[in-house]
Amino acid sequence: MRWAVLVFLSAVRAKPCSYQLPAIDDVVTGVEIDARIENDGHHRTKRSVHHARSEHFQPMRIHLHYDETILGLSEEKLTYVLHSLLPSAIGYWEQVLRVRRHKNNLLLKRKCNETFFLWDKSVRQLACGKGCAAATTCGDSIVPPAHLQPCHYCELRNDTTDGCATEGKPGEGIPEADFVLYVSSKQTERCIRNDTLAYAAHCQQEALLDRPIAGHVNLCPSALSTHSHDQEVLISTVKHEVLHALGFSAGLYAFFRDDEGKPRTKRNQYGRPFLMNDARSHFKWDRSTIDTILRTDWWTAEGAVIHPVQMMVTPRVRAEARRHFGCARLEGAEMENQGGEGTAITHWEKRIFENEAMTGTHTQNPVYSRMTFALLEDTGWYRVNYSMAEELHWGAGLGCDFVKKSCGEWISARKANRSSFSPFCDHVKHDGKRSLVVTKCNLQRDSVALCNLIPYSKKLPIEFRNLDAIPGVQKAGLPYYGGSVELADYCPYNQEFEWKISSEAEKRRDSRCEIETNRLENDELMEVYGHNSRCFDFLRPWTERKCGKIRTFHQYMAGCYEHSCIDGSLHIGLFNASSLHPCRHEGQHVHIRKITEDGWLREGILLCPRCSELCSECAEEKEGTIYEEYVGDPPLDEPCSATVLAPTVLLFSLILSIGRS
Repeated sequence: MRWAVLVFLSAVRAKPCSYQLPAIDDVVTGVEIDARIENDGHHRTKRSVHHARSEHFQPMRIHLHYDETILGLSEEKLTYVLHSLLPSAIGYWEQVLRVRRHKNNLLLKRKCNETFFLWDKSVRQLACGKGCAAATTCGDSIVPPAHLQPCHYCELRNDTTDGCATEGKPGEGIPEADFVLYVSSKQTERCIRNDTLAYAAHCQQEALLDRPIAGHVNLCPSALSTHSHDQEVLISTVKHEVLHALGFSAGLYAFFRDDEGKPRTKRNQYGRPFLMNDARSHFKWDRSTIDTILRTDWWTAEGAVIHPVQMMVTPRVRAEARRHFGCARLEGAEMENQGGEGTAITHWEKRIFENEAMTGTHTQNPVYSRMTFALLEDTGWYRVNYSMAEELHWGAGLGCDFVKKSCGEWISARKANRSSFSPFCDHVKHDGKRSLVVTKCNLQRDSVALCNLIPYSKKLPIEFRNLDAIPGVQKAGLPYYGGSVELADYCPYNQEFEWKISSEAEKRRDSRCEIETNRLENDELMEVYGHNSRCFDFLRPWTERKCGKIRTFHQYMAGCYEHSCIDGSLHIGLFNASSLHPCRHEGQHVHIRKITEDGWLREGILLCPRCSELCSECAEEKEGTIYEEYVGDPPLDEPCSATVLAPTVLLFSLILSIGRS
């Protein structure tokens, strides 16, 4: 019996980034690497900033140091972490980043007993005022003595600094390393909160150009999974968290340098930026790095409001943002404005960068785009391999109206012009009581998706009331409706989803077309999942007819099918079909007819997308030419046979989780 399985459907739960700004007192700055110890115990630097900026950039080398907590993982998880997860994540950044290499082994600075420092005039460095701590930590890990320099301290005598000395012997250091990452796996409080997968931060910065040279990452043991459906998210999460430690952090913006090695932000007499406030949360950056822009006519369903945004305005980021969105007057790249410290300012704005991997929450198909690479170069610490950047489709070429205005204004204006308001949507996912599911293709056509528009229990903040009309929703209810991803300014858009099949407790699938195991057995839509599959929209819901009876699959308006680019045109492949079927122009109908084993006539119509959406080389379409493609069995009449049993009751049910993503 077909459809004898109960299927639960819900949007993929957004995975929030759990980054926290490291406290200023937890970060050691001014670490001299290329220095030698003289007879008087003092460090003598060998390089100058001028020399450093002229040096050749070489591929970055990241050293992984695992602490003993990693050994507490199961054998399967340990193997995955050591041989797949960390090598994949770290290997990516080693291919992307180039740095000015230091000549000596990497040796870190010891932490002080207390946050009390004295200025050693002889070497122009801050030294511990009350001796060095017994142990130096980096996040949740203890730094081995072999990785540490001797203790540098000074004594205060008669209100003057005196008696500065270096105590102990240096460790052998880490050879051939430009950055050391301390890896732990502890079930900490941060792991328990917010369903955290991993978190990371920097802990030490070198003296010459302030580049981070040490950081930590903690892999939450309970969240580690070796399931194939989870590995993409885990690897992307670790890459994301490590990038916070390498430079994408509000705790590091004030240390950014220009191409000449000069600080972008003013420094104090000790060579450090000024504090942002008395709370000592982070250093204050210059407006040439992050600037606040007022959007004075921000459209909402309740009328225009003033909406402040903070933007990264460094040269490469500004140029890349203008190129990507196609907006020549764009001030820079907008930073996240929600989520609190650790999310706001330290990620790209989710509304306009949706699936860029450095937004504040993972929702679908994360990509590391040229925008993030531009930020890395604007630190002054790196050169990047742009060939490793992934294409960001979201917002590409949509202009100033998309990137500088609210999604509500974009939707309203497009509706008024009777044009598409993609990438946003206005179909309610559920109304709080029942599922109203209708599937669509996501923007990249790599997944079937659902519009994540849902009702909230409270009215949304006025600046995020983005819809002045929703099909099926009364006007009084509009202030309660918004997209389920709050960081996206509550803008509704089509999002990947997950399936749970009740008859098979361990059976999991999601809606990504590229994963072969996502295909259901006895698939009614003749879908094909696999590496060459993409999402195609339907003209109308599929139907099955027999003996005067008809049933309609109302929930489905898209599916995954094989695609191929042949002789300048797009071709579509169906399950168990012997050949591919050509798409000769955008909007072409591909009619599918199939007699099932139990005698039903199944019919559907696929819509061909623009060839250039999926193929790099496309032949020119002839204007005015209309093609209809028919696939499969072409009976004129629906089948009916006295020997065929009456149709079974349709047991397929779509029940949507009410919880927000």
